[in-house]
Amino acid sequence: MASIALHKPAVSEPSRLPRCKSGNSNSHTIGKRLMGLVHHISSSLVVLTALGAVSSAASAATLATASYDNDSYIYFGSNNATAGGITTTADVSGGNIYDGADFLGHHTFAVVKFDVNGLATLADGGPQKFLTLDWLQAGAAEVAVSVAQADIETSYTFGPFFPQDGNEEARLQWYFDNIKGNDASYGGYAGGAPHVGVIALGGAGSYSLDVTAVVDAWIDGAAPNYGFGLWAVSSAGGMGAPQDFASSEYAGPGAFQGPRLNSQPVPEPATGTMAVVACGALLWRRRSVRTRC
Repeated sequence: MASIALHKPAVSEPSRLPRCKSGNSNSHTIGKRLMGLVHHISSSLVVLTALGAVSSAASAATLATASYDNDSYIYFGSNNATAGGITTTADVSGGNIYDGADFLGHHTFAVVKFDVNGLATLADGGPQKFLTLDWLQAGAAEVAVSVAQADIETSYTFGPFFPQDGNEEARLQWYFDNIKGNDASYGGYAGGAPHVGVIALGGAGSYSLDVTAVVDAWIDGAAPNYGFGLWAVSSAGGMGAPQDFASSEYAGPGAFQGPRLNSQPVPEPATGTMAVVACGALLWRRRSVRTRC
């Protein structure tokens, strides 16, 4: 959007302000200035309304909703594809299966998949793509996002949850190979899945991460689409509770939504700024008119 240059009209020194003349010429002058005031106010309100409408429409633009979302507690291999929430709990394995006799797969990761057929890449004139998740908890946490390297629905061994099925080591290795990211700064390791970014959570609400490059690679066939992996870097507050992010099946309180791809981050950061600029234009123009006779 092109910037709007605001120019404050020149005002004469107070001692040099011309006196208003009486008679028809004075009435004519006042009428013209009143009409100018109305025009300036109307113009500013149009700018404010237009900016607000464009911003709201952009923020609400959902390109795709999740075609699949699931989380799994590695030790038992739980399959929670129809649960109302998507849970991730802190992974402290450091890429190891055991610490002495202690199995290090006592945590939960998640996968979110999207059908991107029909979407256009940025290079072909399509929009940016932002992975948007609704966090249900009051606590703070960091959740890392990676590009899944295999299809959880066909290559991961889900278990009966109880009794334990003996496949916990294979599940943890699958997670290392296909979900846990390769950025050591966030607990990942060389050979892990491509790291996309980290979502810093600070209370219930919507959070977005730019995933344009990843989704565009899926669209043009440069990479297979197995979805995004979610794994917790740190945990606090509600982390580990039955529901952390709203899933596609969420039906609880509040206006929370399941995972989606948006064309703008949510909340859209420029909305407040644009409104302030437009309001500032309105006040400035009104003041400039009042200084005249």
